Amino acid sequence: QVFDKEASSPKISIFDDNENQITENIYLVIITFWNSGGLHISPGLNGDVIDPVLVRIENSTRIIDYEILESTKFSNFSIEAAKVDSNINDMLMDWDFMEPGYGVKFKVIYAGNDDTKIYFLGKIRDVDNFSDESNTTNYFNLILSFIFGLTWSFTEGKIANMAIPIDHDSHENIIKKKMRYRIILKLSYFLAFLALVVSINAFILVENKPPF
Repeated sequence: QVFDKEASSPKISIFDDNENQITENIYLVIITFWNSGGLHISPGLNGDVIDPVLVRIENSTRIIDYEILESTKFSNFSIEAAKVDSNINDMLMDWDFMEPGYGVKFKVIYAGNDDTKIYFLGKIRDVDNFSDESNTTNYFNLILSFIFGLTWSFTEGKIANMAIPIDHDSHENIIKKKMRYRIILKLSYFLAFLALVVSINAFILVENKPPF
């Protein structure tokens, strides 16, 4: 968020290029779109783009400004703002061809509110849907957390019932020894699970790393 209408001074006013005052909150978002597959993507009548690819910004009143920040060579990416209705704005994307690893990064400044939803629309041949990198890792971590909870409960029961050599110690020493065993085993299990999560997340990010 780059402008908060509630927190700003009444002495500050913002106008667009047509000298119309902007009275809503103003946000800036940076969007990266790239081909993470193994085949090139071409638009046109005989190309791979069946429905135009666009970024939809729901609950936004207007697009104030946009700019391509980076793009891969020879792709000739272009973007264009289009107003759908009073609360929906689109950013249309076009390109000459998109080889594997090619992509574009652009910024969009828009007026809206905190309920804004931003997502991709369009249809590309042999592509079921657009993959959101952040959602991919979030869903994966949610599944891992569920697995961790189940296995932790199972491990807790095993640790509680495990046999520990006591060597004729006193009752107090037996309790202390059991506590140490439990702490060590729980910590070892947690660190091993954490290492697994970090490794798999790193693999996902490397495999889906954008070109910028």
